[in-house]
Amino acid sequence: MSYCIDHDIFTTNYDIIIEKYHWDREKPDNFPRLKTGFEPSRDPYLHEFQPKSSYGNIIYDASIRNLRRLFKLHGSIDQKIEQYVAYKYPPGFRHEIQLAKDMMIFPVAEKYITQFPYYDLYNYFRNAPWTVGTQKETCIVIGFSFRDIPITNAFLGHIIKNERNKRGSKIILIDKDTKSVIKNLKIQLPKDDFEKISKTIDPIDGEFGSSSVFKNLEESLVPIDKNTFSIT
Repeated sequence: MSYCIDHDIFTTNYDIIIEKYHWDREKPDNFPRLKTGFEPSRDPYLHEFQPKSSYGNIIYDASIRNLRRLFKLHGSIDQKIEQYVAYKYPPGFRHEIQLAKDMMIFPVAEKYITQFPYYDLYNYFRNAPWTVGTQKETCIVIGFSFRDIPITNAFLGHIIKNERNKRGSKIILIDKDTKSVIKNLKIQLPKDDFEKISKTIDPIDGEFGSSSVFKNLEESLVPIDKNTFSIT
């Protein structure tokens, strides 16, 4: 069976709600599969972080669109790292099974973007296309305040690259207070960088999950292609 990217989902959250959503729905053949960067290992109760084999090559075919990739930029509550190898629980893991060593959220303190495995994840984020099969790149940002400088720089990198290639960029920002998020951007960024990123932002005020937000989101996507977009 051929797989084609439907969405790339980048998140800084530690929880496993996205994985659980897909585990509960992956039985129907027509529901997109989720790749997390982790593959089965010699330990039946642990999956090992193998981004190249798990995420695979990017394929663009809007007629298929049956694979979603999840990139947890700051790690997860079901992951641990030991001797430069990152592990996680397999899908549907039974929590009564006890591992020899406790799981932990990593990193414990500082987030070193140059360390394994965060560099690998950040590199995918920095280079990932924001859309599948459209000329104008669009990224949907949900509840991210742009306080993480490396991630904000990755957004700027996309925008600058697209300007040079004469392609447009669009950031659909969903937040309960988008004005506060944009104000924070203005404070932390140089004037030229702020102008570049702010002119691409299409703000939607509201709580994600509400009918009004979905209505505004659909209207914002219609001029591009409501079936092709990426989420962060």
